[in-house]
Amino acid sequence: MPKDRMNIGVIIDEIASGSAPKIIGQEVRALQRLGHDTESLVLKGGYSPVYNFHMEGVRVRNLMDEMPSIVRSTDMKIPGFSFFSMHHLTSPLFAPGVIKDREYDVLVTHSTYTCFTTKKLKQKRHIPYIPFIWDPMSYILPHVYSTTSLGKFMPLLEPIARWADRFILTECEAVITSGRLHHPLLRTLTDKDLEILYPGCFPVSDVNEKRENFIITFDRWDIGNTPHIFLDMMPKLEKDIKLVVAGHWHPESIKDSFTAQIKEKGLEGRVELIGPLDEKMIIDMCSRALVHVHTNKEVFGMQSLEAAACGCPIIIPEGSGVTELFENSKHGFFLKEGDIDEHAKYINELYANPEYARKIGRAAWEAARKQTWQKHGEDLLAIINRHVG
Repeated sequence: MPKDRMNIGVIIDEIASGSAPKIIGQEVRALQRLGHDTESLVLKGGYSPVYNFHMEGVRVRNLMDEMPSIVRSTDMKIPGFSFFSMHHLTSPLFAPGVIKDREYDVLVTHSTYTCFTTKKLKQKRHIPYIPFIWDPMSYILPHVYSTTSLGKFMPLLEPIARWADRFILTECEAVITSGRLHHPLLRTLTDKDLEILYPGCFPVSDVNEKRENFIITFDRWDIGNTPHIFLDMMPKLEKDIKLVVAGHWHPESIKDSFTAQIKEKGLEGRVELIGPLDEKMIIDMCSRALVHVHTNKEVFGMQSLEAAACGCPIIIPEGSGVTELFENSKHGFFLKEGDIDEHAKYINELYANPEYARKIGRAAWEAARKQTWQKHGEDLLAIINRHVG
């Protein structure tokens, strides 16, 4: 029988800028409201003040601070990778020394690499874990790194990635995903139950129907997810349509490349770059934008849900997890990834038909407002109760 009051840890490798602080903070706060002692555990570091809205009142336990100094002094990125670091390899060795036996009733584990640590904590400290798998390693490796310096090592690295995925899932209680995109792959890696848990959003109380002629896109831009495709799209759009690109850039060289191409293509007057968006800015921008466009297929696509929650029509590649919450052509358009002409066609259509755009935006809002963070917390707790006795 599930406990009336559990001690739950929501653990991640780093609360990196982007969606991580939102997901971690809102999960912890929702589980706290549901009556459970819940805190965030992080293998390394803190978080940007931009995300104080989400992290307010959330206890953050930095495990690296409790580990021997050698863990901190030897931490570095593994050459060739964007995020894979030494602390992903050292934390499984040292975390059992700072966490007590059965200190938590369950660890909800975000980020695939973090599972190396929570698997070891189950073995040494008898704490069950439920991994939230956003992207398996055997998916990320070929999709992100094939065209980088690691590409020539793919014949060696891909079997290692599949082994690692199987390894981290062998002793978990169940596997959580944010959509069905990776289910076929995961079924080749584990026979554990696959649970779907959609992220939440903050729906506005009513829709602003006065829209401006700009596209909004925002994300954590990195080597596997750049906005450069928009610069090929812009010449195909009506001249009055502008583009606003927001978010973090990792590394900064991606931003430098994007800025240089803006100048090369003569788009300085039509493309605006702004920094990271806090929750108020997301609501403001998405309540005014003509359309939100995300061009990469995602395991979910939280930005599209957030835009829809503001009454903004959405365009995102078909098959992305967020499309499971919406209906194509009713709430937005789910297009073939990379099809610039199709993207331009539907953006121009929304521009030319303001009433049609308002209709789609309001319908998207009606669908999105059911998916709150409180519902996310309740659904997560139901998963925990099903799998952790």
